[in-house]
Amino acid sequence: MNDRDIAIVGMGCTFPRAANRREYWRNVANGVDCIESLPEHRFRHAVNWWLPEDHEARLAPHRGGFIPEGISIDPRAFGLLPNAVRHGESDQFLMLLVVDEALRDAGLKQDDPRRDRTDVLIGRGAYPGAKHVELGLRA
Repeated sequence: MNDRDIAIVGMGCTFPRAANRREYWRNVANGVDCIESLPEHRFRHAVNWWLPEDHEARLAPHRGGFIPEGISIDPRAFGLLPNAVRHGESDQFLMLLVVDEALRDAGLKQDDPRRDRTDVLIGRGAYPGAKHVELGLRA
């Protein structure tokens, strides 16, 4: 082993139609097409609300990849005050869940002291208005 060797010992993820890595790999193995019609209740009513009907930049989205509904977070488990959650971004809270899943997959429970010496590489996919981001964090 040298200074450039790395070990991937845990994985966590959330993808369209897959709330975790097990569902993701099951979809990959079964060739599931995770692109689906835009659900009425998601944001169809909000798309283009700021553009006039005849504006050339108006979008007509009808299909996409959507992460599963019902993913929830207990802010106290991550040392967050419930009051702070109102002002946070949902993708930041989702990232906490994904990182926790990866650490648990690696055998590092919440109170494991080895978490202090563990690095996590995060890949965040692109979506309209966002750029691809990779972050290195201390767990």
